[in-house]
Amino acid sequence: MGSMSSAVFVGSFHPNDGDLIPSHLVRVFEGDAPYFIVTSLEGPQFRQVWRLVNPEAAFETLLAAIALANPAEIDHPLVNLRTIDASQVASSEIAQLADACRAAAPGLVATLGARSVLQAEQFANETALEIQILTPMMERSFSAWQNEIVTTHYQQSDAGGR
Repeated sequence: MGSMSSAVFVGSFHPNDGDLIPSHLVRVFEGDAPYFIVTSLEGPQFRQVWRLVNPEAAFETLLAAIALANPAEIDHPLVNLRTIDASQVASSEIAQLADACRAAAPGLVATLGARSVLQAEQFANETALEIQILTPMMERSFSAWQNEIVTTHYQQSDAGGR
């Protein structure tokens, strides 16, 4: 079982204060292979798991998963599946869904772990979406290898991706 490396909140940004009004959450887990869990935070319940996500195509697959949470895609054949094996979905279909996400232009707040498969640069280079990127400044955790609590301070350029 993997551990959660990132979270991406999906919604729309408030026109006055600029904060996100979230409608969905995508949790990114990494272990043997990255996988995403998309859940709704309001309205009709939506939960979908994307398994065996190719690390090289993780960002496009993330956008595809977000597209299926959009009510405009209610007739898409994948929308009713609760678990999707991303390795079995044609790359052209992932690209079409990613483009549908871009066309819908949701707002995203991405909280990226320092070693996440999703990279801050991928979000920053995405000009079709409104995005806020949050990356770690510091990490403090127990290291079983060193048998002590280890603190890591990140430079801005170090955080948010491999």
